[in-house]
Amino acid sequence: MFSVLVLALCLLISGGISEDDVEGTSTTNGELEETTLTTLLSGPVFNYSETNPELQNYQDAWKFVTSNESFLMKYRNFNTNPTGEETTNCVTATMIEKNETTHYVLHNVTFLNTTANKTIPFTKSYYVISSDCYTTRNVLNGTVAGTNMSELYPFAFADENCAVIRKHNGSNETFKACEMWVYKSALNKELSCCDFVFDLLCSRGYKQITYDRELCQPKDTEVKVGATV
Repeated sequence: MFSVLVLALCLLISGGISEDDVEGTSTTNGELEETTLTTLLSGPVFNYSETNPELQNYQDAWKFVTSNESFLMKYRNFNTNPTGEETTNCVTATMIEKNETTHYVLHNVTFLNTTANKTIPFTKSYYVISSDCYTTRNVLNGTVAGTNMSELYPFAFADENCAVIRKHNGSNETFKACEMWVYKSALNKELSCCDFVFDLLCSRGYKQITYDRELCQPKDTEVKVGATV
């Protein structure tokens, strides 16, 4: 309950939500369990604290990922390197194609492996779906090209500059994986609302910075390898 109200307060301060929306925001104790179910008659059911249809206008995944502008991962609260080294930077997604009927989108994703000093590209496709009781398409159902791996990414918050996205398949009862993505044109802007939402919902005392301005200049060398960042 507390985190949703504070999220609504952030939106109110930034001019993105009305006082009536704040007063109408509510959760139950069960929603804090943060487990997921899927039924044939509805979209996935997420019980994250920010999962609330009254906030869905600020969780529009389709609008964010179908922009013609590239977006970069600024930071996340986990590390995929089993050694614990921070070797991933400059993670960038650019839309290749979209289908307005099926709500399908294909991205080219690149990242810099700082150990090898190589930029590695791969493609990732999504069907953008609505979670239970939502009309807004707020969840990415993603598949990495050449694999059978499917992942769910519910949007906690998105605006015209940035988005805080949960990596549901990387989460469990004690840890909730999150990423913050920023449009290229907004990298030098004040992103206080996204920063706030990330710290409120995702902070665990660790934040891997995945965007370094000096490192993330265009590189000539690419290695065409399917990869997960």
